[in-house]
Amino acid sequence: MKKLPKIYHSSINKKINNNKEMCVVEEKSNSEKVEDVLKKVYVGLGRKYNTKVLIETKDKTYFTTLISKSNEEIITEENKIIKIKDIRNITIKK
Repeated sequence: MKKLPKIYHSSINKKINNNKEMCVVEEKSNSEKVEDVLKKVYVGLGRKYNTKVLIETKDKTYFTTLISKSNEEIITEENKIIKIKDIRNITIKK
C-alpha cells in the first residue's frame, strides 16, 4: 500500500470549553400567564372596555373585549361566557 502525505493541521493553544455552561429555564404554567394578562387588562391598563384581546380556548378563538371577570370565568362584549381554565392563550391586541 502506498504511503499518503500528511495533512497540515494547526495546533490549538487555547482552552476550549464548549457546552460547559448550563441554563435552567423555569416556565410558568399557562394558568399563571392567563391570570397575569387578565390582571393587566383589569388593573394595569384601566380601560378594560376598550382593550381588544385575542382569546384562544381549546374549542374556539375569540377576538373581543372583556366586560366582566369572576374567579372562574370572564364575560365578553358579545355576552359569551368563557371559563378561565379553558383558556390556552390570551394576548392583548392594539
